Amino acid sequence: MLVVAVFLASGYAEIVNNIVVNNKISSYGWYGASSNGGGICSDSGKIIGNIISNNIVGAYGYMNGSAIASGGGILAFHQITIMDNTVSYNLLSASTYTGNSYEYGSAIYLGEGVSESRHNTIVDTGRYTIYIGTGSPVIDSNNLYSTGYIIYNGSVSNINAPYNYWYATDTSSINAKIWDYYNSSGVGKVFYEPFLTSGDTIAPVPPPLSLTATQTGEGRITLNWDTVKVSDVAGYKVWYDTDTSGYPYTGTGANEGNSPIEVGNITTFELTGLSAPIYYVAVTAYDNSGDSSWYSNEAVVQLLGVEEESPKPKFQNAKLEVYPNPSFSKPVIKYELPEKVFVSLNLYDLSGRLVKPIYSGTQDKGYYTVELKSNELTKGIYFIKFKGDTFTSTKKLVILK
Repeated sequence: MLVVAVFLASGYAEIVNNIVVNNKISSYGWYGASSNGGGICSDSGKIIGNIISNNIVGAYGYMNGSAIASGGGILAFHQITIMDNTVSYNLLSASTYTGNSYEYGSAIYLGEGVSESRHNTIVDTGRYTIYIGTGSPVIDSNNLYSTGYIIYNGSVSNINAPYNYWYATDTSSINAKIWDYYNSSGVGKVFYEPFLTSGDTIAPVPPPLSLTATQTGEGRITLNWDTVKVSDVAGYKVWYDTDTSGYPYTGTGANEGNSPIEVGNITTFELTGLSAPIYYVAVTAYDNSGDSSWYSNEAVVQLLGVEEESPKPKFQNAKLEVYPNPSFSKPVIKYELPEKVFVSLNLYDLSGRLVKPIYSGTQDKGYYTVELKSNELTKGIYFIKFKGDTFTSTKKLVILK
């Protein structure tokens, strides 16, 4: 079942076995703004067996005041049971021109009351993945991955968080993923021992991490991803599409077959016979029972002809960054050149059409920034192609206005 959005202001409810993806909740205010609950918002009941992915919560203030974005995937208060869900790649975005901005719980925000979060799989790239505002929820037996803090304890209470898999096997690495009393004595501690050294097998199968896709020849893409460290994972499937980003992936035409392609228990795979200008690729894992994960991060490849194929870089650190991304206002392109070189910077749409030439010329060694005027762009997905004499880099840019 595909759910456009779930928002429950009050009352007991059971939200079970839904797919809640690609929603956007935004608020705008002259003197501040606040938004929360990008996927599911509930104050009592059960949230069980759902897929909650790629939802966005935005809060944007134009002048003074605070912009607050909370609960990118789930916002929960009071007596809540959160169990057997996959919560992945949800996003918070808060900004003001002259005030302060705050982002709390890109995956889950737990408010007042006693809640429990068990046997969930959470994959996140936000600053604070699970944010505990008040109360003393129990967080145990989950698969927890984040590039930021996994648990941020903003409560004065101690938090019990045993039997979780932190994608780490040593206490120093786990401590680095927790913000609690040892960061600020005004809040409680997080007790995480004992912890798992491989994934919880009752929780949903974790999606593969760190998928990359690189063109390695004419009509050929090589994929690589990390092994899912759960004992009963049996193999992987490769999904692709050519006309739109994100779920569902229904591509056809590769020599290896139509999407999805069963590839077995490997972490490197080639797609060949490709002819479309752009490919969106993702990978899922499945276990011995046939249960499947949700999708990995998406990799996007804009195919080049053989005559355009980039040579191996003369140097490795001509870094290209785009932020904020996704963007509502004026995205900034930042790059570093380690030596004097001729570069071109161009903006393309999904079809590969040149939308805007941004820069072309010789630049000295150093750091450079370019601000795009998003009022010249319509809502959608674009690609920024950064090319020099001996390198090519492409970044996806999402305009959300």
